[in-house]
Amino acid sequence: MGGFEGKTVLMVNCDFVYPPDHGDRVDSWNRIKCLRQMGCIVDLICTVKESPKQEYVDEVKKYVRNLFLCPRKNRIVDIFSFLPLQLKSREQLKHVGLEGKYDYLIVDDTAAMLILQNPRLSYDKAMLHMNNDNYVYFKGLASSEGVLWKKVYFLLDAFKYKQIDVAVVRSLPNIAFVSYDEMLRYKRAYPQIHATFLPVAIETEYREQALDSKTVLLIGSLFMINNQDAVRFYLQKVHPHLTRDVEGYRLIIAGNSRKQGIAWIEKLTSDYNNVEIHDTPEKLDELYARSSVFVNPMRYGAGVKLKTVNAIVNGLPVVATTIGNEGTGLIHGEQVLVDDDPKALCRYITELLGDVSVRRNFVNRAQAYLRENYNQKEKLSAYLLSL
Repeated sequence: MGGFEGKTVLMVNCDFVYPPDHGDRVDSWNRIKCLRQMGCIVDLICTVKESPKQEYVDEVKKYVRNLFLCPRKNRIVDIFSFLPLQLKSREQLKHVGLEGKYDYLIVDDTAAMLILQNPRLSYDKAMLHMNNDNYVYFKGLASSEGVLWKKVYFLLDAFKYKQIDVAVVRSLPNIAFVSYDEMLRYKRAYPQIHATFLPVAIETEYREQALDSKTVLLIGSLFMINNQDAVRFYLQKVHPHLTRDVEGYRLIIAGNSRKQGIAWIEKLTSDYNNVEIHDTPEKLDELYARSSVFVNPMRYGAGVKLKTVNAIVNGLPVVATTIGNEGTGLIHGEQVLVDDDPKALCRYITELLGDVSVRRNFVNRAQAYLRENYNQKEKLSAYLLSL
């Protein structure tokens, strides 16, 4: 496609890409498959805290020529580094044993920027794939965090990311943004960059659900403090009213806790018998099929909220906060329903649960928007050719 047959690509990721069990992994995994479909030969570097399961490694190796696992190292002394800890912990990127010259280098997020200091790295063209404005992201984590030392850590990394922004855009001025809103902000701040909106890769089939229940689905990485804040906000400000006002209403909460447990959710829901909690489910298909509305009540975060996009792909209408819809390009009242007021969120969910035709209309319009605007193969190939 577009003359990419046999072109070599080095992708450098901040996490292992499989299984695709949360937003960034879904996006990265689908992009690898997209590059393969374009005819590219892909080598992949993943920075990891611990070795992934062999079955996961084997699956990834079906799509990449060479896989490099690069260990992360966290040291207390690195707090005093001028680099954000997210970068500093990935210093081993400087020492990955690379061979040959690549046609394209794709750095997946600024936290992987130290690959540029690898003396064995050789490439023709490069781009930065920006998942988040990390200054905004870590500042939001600090706002969500109640533990003082963690709040200080998040604020420090936010400040450090802000300080290195100019160096980042100077090193990699070709930047593909997952979030349309963040692309506009960066272009205003740094008009010299060569930017594009590269929406999340959608490689699965668009689905149609029965939408015949009174069940609301909430999915998020439960180990992340901003998602924990979203769950608490919904359970305390929205869920009680729907329980009282909507006959048959149920809530499903699902997400990866990374073995940190879900006791905090169980405590919050102990007075309710209409809540299901699924800790680290292997598949979400059944949960989507049983639900009629998806809710994204995030109040802090950056980048695009992939869970919102994935819910639409999987056939559910979406009710979200402003942050929960940020960066998607989806318009309130046309493809999604958006508000930050708990009363308005209750009203929207009640309206959707009350009329299946309204639910289906929102899904149809939202999926049509994604089909038109989220064609990653077209956008990625056009951007790589423009470098």
